[in-house]
Amino acid sequence: MAGRRVVGIDLTATPTRRSATAFVFRDRASVEGLGGDDEIVRRIAEFDPELVAVDAPLSWPKRGRGLRACDRTVRWLGVGILPPVLGPMRLLTSRAVALSAELKSAGIEVVEVYPRAVQRLMGWVKRGEKPGEEALRGLLKTFRVKVEVEPNEHAIDALTCAWVAFMMLSGRAVELGDPEEGTIVLPRACLSPSVRTLRTSRRNRSWCNRRTRS
Repeated sequence: MAGRRVVGIDLTATPTRRSATAFVFRDRASVEGLGGDDEIVRRIAEFDPELVAVDAPLSWPKRGRGLRACDRTVRWLGVGILPPVLGPMRLLTSRAVALSAELKSAGIEVVEVYPRAVQRLMGWVKRGEKPGEEALRGLLKTFRVKVEVEPNEHAIDALTCAWVAFMMLSGRAVELGDPEEGTIVLPRACLSPSVRTLRTSRRNRSWCNRRTRS
């Protein structure tokens, strides 16, 4: 992963709870707890990543309530997911949408990731479990990065998001859902052969082409 700079954020619904944020460059990773949106944007801008992956809905359903197309696809894959407008999720979605807009205005690319789906489909966690030491071992073996971090679910979720960002830049991920409504990125390694052939989005193809030319 020479030269790649990616960030993964396990975003909290409010700035009063710090968001675990993973910074990865080459084979090194670190996880920091960041507070308000200004702090998150400033710290990420200083790091200057190629891509940021956020564990939170970055868009609202077209019909104003219920699930987006990407959420329905995740459920079809056998992983539960909450609607962006349901209860406390509405507060998280509001923050994530605003933060995404701030990052994009700073020239930083942002994608949505659902790390629990990644961990379940990769076999790192079982249904109903939270990620712990076993999930962290599986992730780091796959990601091949070195990091010293407590094996708590927030740090693991942030690192999972960073891995998905790297897979996206490498052309080894797909965007599920409707691009006009919002998409969730999953590595192709998570998907069965029949699902793995999903059409790569135009944005993903442009990143792949950019990497080929560099």
